[in-house]
Amino acid sequence: MAELIVKSGINKGKKYSLSRESMTIGRASDNDIVFFNEVAVSRKHARFVKEGDSFYVVDLGSKNGTRLNGEPVHKEKLKEGDEILVGKSVLVFHSTSSEEAVFLSREGPVVDDSGTIYRPLKEVIDEDVLAEPAVVKPKPWQKAESAEKQVPDIRRLEKNNQILKIMNQVGRALTQIKPLDEFLDLVLEQVFRIIPAERGFLMLYDEKKNEFIPKVVRYGANIKESDKKITLSRTIAERAVKDKVAILTSDALADPRFNGGESIQLYGIRSAMCVPLSYQEKIFGIIHVDSLMSSNCFTTDDLNLFTALASQAAVGLEQARLYEKIQEESKIRANLERYHSPEVINMIINKKDVRQAQERQATILYSDVVGFTSLSEKLPPQEIAALLNEYFTIMTDVIFHHQGTLDKFIGDALMALFGVPISHGDDVDRSIMSALDMRKELHQFNLRKPKEEQLNIRIGINTGKVIAGDLGSDKRLEYTVLGDAVNTASRLESTIAQPGQIVVGETTYQLADKKLFDFLKLGEYQIRGREKRIGVYEVLGRR
Repeated sequence: MAELIVKSGINKGKKYSLSRESMTIGRASDNDIVFFNEVAVSRKHARFVKEGDSFYVVDLGSKNGTRLNGEPVHKEKLKEGDEILVGKSVLVFHSTSSEEAVFLSREGPVVDDSGTIYRPLKEVIDEDVLAEPAVVKPKPWQKAESAEKQVPDIRRLEKNNQILKIMNQVGRALTQIKPLDEFLDLVLEQVFRIIPAERGFLMLYDEKKNEFIPKVVRYGANIKESDKKITLSRTIAERAVKDKVAILTSDALADPRFNGGESIQLYGIRSAMCVPLSYQEKIFGIIHVDSLMSSNCFTTDDLNLFTALASQAAVGLEQARLYEKIQEESKIRANLERYHSPEVINMIINKKDVRQAQERQATILYSDVVGFTSLSEKLPPQEIAALLNEYFTIMTDVIFHHQGTLDKFIGDALMALFGVPISHGDDVDRSIMSALDMRKELHQFNLRKPKEEQLNIRIGINTGKVIAGDLGSDKRLEYTVLGDAVNTASRLESTIAQPGQIVVGETTYQLADKKLFDFLKLGEYQIRGREKRIGVYEVLGRR
């Protein structure tokens, strides 16, 4: 096996294996060995060719020429230790013969009389990358066959053991309910345990922004501060998402699949893997790992493992997202339960935009306890509070029964809405039925109370255009309605309705089903804040 080691220059320390019969070096990305940022290197600078057992360097008409041990060459045979100057980089040629093979021992490193080097077994096993199976020269205590097989087998078993442990840990995490951010951190942590990556990014797709948003970023211990930034190749990510496949590139700069990727060239990405996070054909994220330093950093085995881990992560991610959705809906439901019936809550949760401020037609019901001030003077505060709580509970149940919305309590009064945030088509009729049932339930309430605790109410109902939605400050928003129709309903209740009476405005009367209710016209009234008089009707009861 022959190789080139960069002795000096922009890629100092890099190793390139001469594993094919012909390999080119140059600045263009379609070369086998790419010196992208080396301006002194031509697009197609030189070629290394194998003829028989020998290797040759051939200049390809480069602008600055190719030099072998300081001398310009056109084609020259390479010998061990030869130095090749390409641009401003010096590459050293090394060839390995069977006589120069590395041997294994139990105790080494040891050099015998013939100069053969023996390396300890543990030293080889602990290496990050195991080279091709070594040729073993047996010692009296060691047989060649066992040494050849033992190292790869132990290495493979140790790696498989580690993989099984990690996959098991991820599997256990999937069965636990974890917050989304905590789960995402765990996923990338496990990726770095099994993949020799320098950088890793886990990103989730944001449908509103139509882009991938970084959620977890992780760097290897040796990564420079200047490289600790998110420089993800859009070319690679889009290819993975579009084709719904896991991508491995051993040298992104030289990979013909990404010739047009400006970000790859700009960021100097060498080895990279990218896999989409998908569940039931829907892609909602990606995991990307890369190396800016080394080509051939990842293997096909790494890609298979990376893909398997991503598949498990996708299932766990969907589970975490569902858990957060349930938690969020539980909070929303708990808040809505104070104002809406269960049926209306389900519709609000399924139809998110109903709480956005917008002009709507609504029917507003105001109800007020008559003579509450004098009642408060006769009873202790604790009894007044208990009485009001019991009364409001009964009235709220009636409103919810007819799918109305409790807007607010105002002292001893309440305000209810029909038609917003959800319209049922017969909201006017529902508001009137609710008023009649409130009066009926109050009668039953009073039968259970002593005379001094009995209550009487008056009700006003009006229909018209309102601004409905979540209104308030940044710190506190409440669903409510604003507009002239709201003020008119309040005036109908406070200035026209008598104790025990239900009155409605002209619009409410016109929209009500006359087959369901009996009405009595009370006359035309001038409502404060309105220029025109309006017709007012009393609801006598159901037909």
